Amino acid sequence: MASLRGLVPVGDFGRAGLPGMFSLAAPDHIREVLTGAGFTGLAVRQVEAYGEWGHGAADAAEFVLGSGPGAT
Repeated sequence: MASLRGLVPVGDFGRAGLPGMFSLAAPDHIREVLTGAGFTGLAVRQVEAYGEWGHGAADAAEFVLGSGPGAT
């Protein structure tokens, strides 16, 4: 999302800790939520998965703004 900030109006979309699909991006927040729900023995590790959202910034912007929370 950081690469799109200068090209499209994404605002706070994608910032960890805010409501939405990235709300559980911060490991401390994940631990807090799951511990509060009664889970114990938690292990949190980062996993990355890469994908192709088109050919260049224009395609990526169209994809982000045309689907999910970016759709109008």
